[in-house]
Amino acid sequence: HLYYVNLNHATTEAEMSYLAELDDEDFGNVDALASSIDGNLIYAIDKTTKHMGEYNVSDGTLTDLGQIDPAPNGIVLLAMSTNDILYMASESTDRLYTVNTSTADVTDVGDTGINLSGSDIAFNSDGRLYCWTNNSETGAPAGLYELNTSTGAATIIGEREGGIGFS
Repeated sequence: HLYYVNLNHATTEAEMSYLAELDDEDFGNVDALASSIDGNLIYAIDKTTKHMGEYNVSDGTLTDLGQIDPAPNGIVLLAMSTNDILYMASESTDRLYTVNTSTADVTDVGDTGINLSGSDIAFNSDGRLYCWTNNSETGAPAGLYELNTSTGAATIIGEREGGIGFS
């Protein structure tokens, strides 16, 4: 199922509403979602089949763009940059990639140097890519990182202390 969230800034409340069913056997295990900058398209990558889909919010159609190539395992992180470049990361390889939204071709950007299991990525309005990770198995601390979109390298911004706090 695909849902959308309406944010009410006046009341600081959020409401989740049903948008659509991704009714395709190649999209039964989607963990990675990102929207286009204008919000008209939603990109999805299935963790198992490695198929990439493009959901058109206006007309409700899902286009299967095929299997991402090359197709690393563990794709659960996806974010669209402010200049319309789709980035993905793998919790299996701990690497950052770009994905061509027309062909589903993948380009390896580089190793993040941190454990991406249990992580997420997002861009801010200045075009900086951030990553939150709860996992410190690589020796790098759990916390908030900035990812270099040219090399993939992670730079710590703040360590997690106990809960969701920074040191």
